[in-house]
Amino acid sequence: MQELELDLREPLKRYFGFDSFRGGQEQIIRALLDGEHVLGIMTTGAGKSLCYQLPALLLPGVTLVISPLVALMHDQVEALYRRGIDEATYLNSLLSPQELKNRLAGIRHGAFKLVYIAPERLRSQEFLQLLQEIPVSMLVVDEAHCISEWGHDFRTDYLQIGAVREKIGHVPVLALTATATPEVQEDILIQLRILNCRKFVTGFDRPNLALVFRREETKEAKYRAAFSFLQKQDGAGIVYAPSRNECEEVARYLRMALPGEPIAFYHAGLRPEERRAVQDGFMSGHVRIVVATNAFGMGIDKPDIRFVVHLHVPASVEGYYQEAGRAGRDGLPSVCMTIYNEQDRAIHHYFLKREFPTEQEYDTAFELMRLHSSEGGVFRGSWREMTRWPGLDDDRLSLLVHQWENIGAMEVLDLTGDAVILRLDVERMRSRKSDVLQAIERLKLRRFGKLNRVVDLLHSPLCRREGVLGYFGQALTERPRVCCDICNPELSKNPTLVDVTLASLNWGRVLMDLFPEEKLDPRIGEPLRLAMTAGEEAYRVGQQGKADELPRLYEMLNSPSVTTRRMACSAIGKIGRAESVPYLVPRLEDTNPQVRQYALKALAKIDDRRWIGPVRELLRREDKEYNVRQAKQMLEQMGERVE
Repeated sequence: MQELELDLREPLKRYFGFDSFRGGQEQIIRALLDGEHVLGIMTTGAGKSLCYQLPALLLPGVTLVISPLVALMHDQVEALYRRGIDEATYLNSLLSPQELKNRLAGIRHGAFKLVYIAPERLRSQEFLQLLQEIPVSMLVVDEAHCISEWGHDFRTDYLQIGAVREKIGHVPVLALTATATPEVQEDILIQLRILNCRKFVTGFDRPNLALVFRREETKEAKYRAAFSFLQKQDGAGIVYAPSRNECEEVARYLRMALPGEPIAFYHAGLRPEERRAVQDGFMSGHVRIVVATNAFGMGIDKPDIRFVVHLHVPASVEGYYQEAGRAGRDGLPSVCMTIYNEQDRAIHHYFLKREFPTEQEYDTAFELMRLHSSEGGVFRGSWREMTRWPGLDDDRLSLLVHQWENIGAMEVLDLTGDAVILRLDVERMRSRKSDVLQAIERLKLRRFGKLNRVVDLLHSPLCRREGVLGYFGQALTERPRVCCDICNPELSKNPTLVDVTLASLNWGRVLMDLFPEEKLDPRIGEPLRLAMTAGEEAYRVGQQGKADELPRLYEMLNSPSVTTRRMACSAIGKIGRAESVPYLVPRLEDTNPQVRQYALKALAKIDDRRWIGPVRELLRREDKEYNVRQAKQMLEQMGERVE
């Protein structure tokens, strides 16, 4: 046994420069090398990647790694390159056709030991054929909770993995996740079609993380608490906001409240190169604080993140703990601060309702597929075009396809790139409609149930750490000296951590210096209410439908703030006056695609043919699919022909 240990430590040192393994790594690697299936439940930052990278280099064939994010694949391959390991590559939709062809040829000829792919690649018949022609030594499923409908981040494309595993032979499978309840762990094995499996649970507890929750009554109070907290923190950190709009708004406030601090924002609405620049700046230390939606973080392997702040109620305990767990990967004390109010749940309800297809969207997809299928029930089309059908997007359409496959009403024959070939059982799609809609409703209720578990955690008088660990089926064995705001009430009073009192500062005077263009209350010693931003003012006007304030909204359309321009467009659309068309049309040429999107939506609510020509012009130059889809729908609704 000692000789075997030395054999593993030698390549560990040679490839990765480590002298010893961390908890659970060696046992997992040995099980895989012995040909066993493994389910690894390891905390964030516990070194999951090494568990498959080392055996991949020792096994004779190719290790296939299924990963949910393009950025994550890229970072993993780049990290291996920096270690001098060039036998790794990735395949994704961003590669040029020629580069994709070259990499596939390299895989075929044995140039790579590690191949990272997105799960949708398993829909490609060309790629599946390649897998059956090459020696595959191991199959790795990263973020394995995505395969379970009971998980917090269910991805329908993950469901293909079980069938693919059987096609390529019964090679060892490693399923990895940091956040899976016992129920999800069992479902992962069912979906992967694995009977005998070694399970390694290294534990969910992160003793170096202090879990602090603070309730505030208003949004302004949340911002004040965040300012006060961040002013006293050293090192890098992430601030999670619930939406793209609020993400930009919080970043704007922090830049003014913390002058000279390198602060950036990150959300899915940014261009890929913008997201990459923010991530690279954060990883290199040039950006200290990133204000982000939950699009930021997976694959952020930065050991010295000292704090993670949630400015909202997280959507699930799993999501919260995964995001909070990005702090303190180096084992040093770090703070996970959640500042929330009771209204935060409303935004989750809004997004959850939009996430799932409605009965109308079911009917739309069914009718369009039926109309464009051949006599044999074969539908050939473009996935990109399908996601432009009214009310549908990639997630809703994927969920419908998954449900139709579940009831045997559809078979995906191929999905290579954008081209999709489906075989439909039209009669079954029609007769089993209620079954599909009920299944979707169950998924929706399950997601609401996860949100309710977070609310229970927030309201519980018991230890936060015990509550989180209990959710994952683990008991707290040893309480750290600094645990949470329940066990350590001083955490809510210690000015080095979370001093949110205003008594020691003349906040009125300080904020007047920081926000000279805003109307702030300068009164000393009285409760301070942050002034309404221009974006919030636009939102209020739109909600109240005040047409007499349209001139003010027209001024906001020229604001340097993207958020303000966007909210002004939205408010003008809610008021819906034809006189607003000449003011909205110039925003179709806005440099920000989200402003163009809001301008389109506003014009769509105004029955006036003057916008038809400008919308056609936008179609000729627009590069964002959601704006192209919106523009086409608008023209069709006006009876205009769209090519």
